[in-house]
Amino acid sequence: MRMPELVRVLASQLKAQHFPRAKHRVVHAIVFLALLLNGYSHSIAQDKPKIPRAIDRDREAVEDPAEIDDKQGGDRLIEMDRGRWIDMVYGQLGGNEATFDQNYRRRVRLALNRIDLICGISDTLREKVQATAELESQRLKADILTLINDAPTRLTQKQYSDFYQRIWKLIQPYQSRMNQGNNQDGEALWRKVLTSQLDDKQQQKITEDATKRTAYREDVQRLETVLKITRRLGLSRDQRTNLDKQSQTHPNNWQNLDMAWNTLQALPDAEKRSWFTPFQLEQLKKPLETTNDLQVVIMVEE
Repeated sequence: MRMPELVRVLASQLKAQHFPRAKHRVVHAIVFLALLLNGYSHSIAQDKPKIPRAIDRDREAVEDPAEIDDKQGGDRLIEMDRGRWIDMVYGQLGGNEATFDQNYRRRVRLALNRIDLICGISDTLREKVQATAELESQRLKADILTLINDAPTRLTQKQYSDFYQRIWKLIQPYQSRMNQGNNQDGEALWRKVLTSQLDDKQQQKITEDATKRTAYREDVQRLETVLKITRRLGLSRDQRTNLDKQSQTHPNNWQNLDMAWNTLQALPDAEKRSWFTPFQLEQLKKPLETTNDLQVVIMVEE
């Protein structure tokens, strides 16, 4: 029996019983409660989701247009937005935009401090150079924003590579100077302004200092290479001393491990036998990439 019929039957039965007036209120409450339950049951029935027909299960799902283009093009699309492009660019420059500004100003400040120690510069020239460096930094940031504003948001792998080449062409000179020493700042605008304001005597002192620093850096690289070969071959103290002397005769051949290893392999056999033990000679015959870099050979000196 449905709820409306139940309500009518209940009301008629109660009316036939001739309840006193005091009990009519209870009857009205029961009828009102039954009506509320009836309305609630109808609302549940309306909100209950319909079971899809069998034909709905066989229909193909509507695909996103981007996914359709992706399948038709045969290449995976890359999603990029302005924020991701900015993070990628400044990640190549040392972190984020604030880090780039901090590092750039620090490099200029350290370079000016060193030049001031070498030959002395005025406060006016220092301020002029720092202002030039700030303008150069702001110009780079403006060029980056201009390029990123033209960047696509959905692109194929080839389009991504092509656009990355445009970014690399813009930031590569700055990245190279950031990753290398201050002697790589020669192409920077602030360095050119500084050089143009120095006299011949000051520039001569700077050139002499740069020559000394280059020689010191190359000597450190040479000694580091000698120590690496000493560890690989397990050289004794006397062998290491002789190797150090040999490396000083041709220091350009000892700036990295590959060059030094090839130099030793190219030595005459008689000279190598006078320097190394049979075990060390066998190790020296091996290509560098198959030699154990962590090898430790303990030599007992007599």
